[in-house]
Amino acid sequence: MDPSVLSWPLYLGLFALVVGVLLAWGAAWWACRRRSRPVRARLDEHDRVQTLEVEVRGVYSPDRIELVAGIPAQLRFIRRDPAECASRLLIPAFGIDRQLPLGVPVTVTIPNPTPGEFLFTCHHGIYHGHLVVRAARTGTAGDKPYRRQPPGK
Repeated sequence: MDPSVLSWPLYLGLFALVVGVLLAWGAAWWACRRRSRPVRARLDEHDRVQTLEVEVRGVYSPDRIELVAGIPAQLRFIRRDPAECASRLLIPAFGIDRQLPLGVPVTVTIPNPTPGEFLFTCHHGIYHGHLVVRAARTGTAGDKPYRRQPPGK
């Protein structure tokens, strides 16, 4: 029998294996990359409050939220998941325990977040996320958080 005829299925199988491994690696890399970067809450025009909307649909989205320390935060949770576990939100570090009715936006206020990383979960601990609170970055006295001085100043 001609060896080139037998090798074609082998090459095709190896090609499929390599493509499958690369796709699996790419998916894992993308998931880890996405999870490692927190979504920054938006500051209002006067830097007096920071806000972000969080959707509850099987997971918290976003599940990592970046806040600036010392500036009150208002997180607006919207529950889209009918599961009973999603009906309650706990942020133990800030003493928050709130009911999340299905389809009704609930605003959770954190009056004075302190630097650190804090867990938020459903009451069963199945859904979870993190608040990443960073100290305000400033170049000189009086700068606004997350705004840099232009070069040369």
